[in-house]
Amino acid sequence: MDPINLKHEMDDLDYACFLDLIRKKSGLEIPAVRRPEVERSIHQLLSQINLIDVRELLGLINQDKRGNELLETLIGRITIGETYFFRNHSQFEALETTILPEIINRRRTNKQLRIWSAGCSTGEEPYSLAILLKKLLPDWSEWNIFILATDINRNALEKAQKREFGASSFRKETPPDIKQTYFATNGNKYILKPSIAEMVNFNYLNLVEDVYPSFLNNTTMMDLILCRNVFIYFKEETSQRIANALYDALGENGWLIVGHAEPSQTVFQKFRIHNFPGTIIYQKSEKGNHTPEITTSARVNRVSQKIEIRKNANRIMPGRIKNTIKAGNITQNVNQVNTLSPVDATGEMLNKDLQEADRLIRKVKMH
Repeated sequence: MDPINLKHEMDDLDYACFLDLIRKKSGLEIPAVRRPEVERSIHQLLSQINLIDVRELLGLINQDKRGNELLETLIGRITIGETYFFRNHSQFEALETTILPEIINRRRTNKQLRIWSAGCSTGEEPYSLAILLKKLLPDWSEWNIFILATDINRNALEKAQKREFGASSFRKETPPDIKQTYFATNGNKYILKPSIAEMVNFNYLNLVEDVYPSFLNNTTMMDLILCRNVFIYFKEETSQRIANALYDALGENGWLIVGHAEPSQTVFQKFRIHNFPGTIIYQKSEKGNHTPEITTSARVNRVSQKIEIRKNANRIMPGRIKNTIKAGNITQNVNQVNTLSPVDATGEMLNKDLQEADRLIRKVKMH
């Protein structure tokens, strides 16, 4: 991209204003060494919207709707991270040999799995999980597998859903048979097979915002959450708040995997610590919960069971499987979201249950 001629150079105050807007929106703490990178992202955004004045851009960002979109675009440019298939051998080894087999054994009766890749970037992580599950479950087609993949970067989410990857998405840690087994080639691109891609559901979510856990965005009762190389961008106070929210988003005995460079273990003090070769992984522990929290959690479980019963009673016929359904504030594509596809005719009763479950979860978080 050609350099642009700014109306005036960005000074320290201008830059501090951009950092403050980014911090308030995303919680990101950007070190001083990244200033050239951030300024370059700002210049790219100016060029994209045909502006030459950074202060005019600041004024636009402070507007309501368009300003929020511009700020999200800027944050997206800053948060493009390195990722590749089966990144971190130690963690995927623990997943394959211990954690996923334990979850599968626990869920074999109802054959339902719920997994969340929080901070999924361009999709290599959640797709790696889908591939691993297909390897571990010979009868995977008989299971209700829900893999949620969220990120704050909308461009990354859009790229992930195209399921096209270059050579940089495959490194030494990536098992050698992956490309041949699960991808088709198109020139220098590797196209992920639809049978794997359809297992993953992508959605925008800002981990700093108080929008999870929630039945409305399907971030509850998770068996496994991966939130790797995300906490390193936050202050400890923000990290603690996110860790507590992820704890609440897990079901009983659910697992949390974070990156090696994440904050001290005090942030994850609610969790049980498990040492695996080359990595530490956390598991939800109910130890120390107060009686009101346990009682309310039981009520959440009952509402969850009620929702499952209602969904199972209203299976959508195969001929309508591509229809888009609406349940109150929820709109989901049936092909993409297994767990919300069956709803009653109007969606009103299901939506009422979702709102009741959300209310109970908020009550749990207050205790």
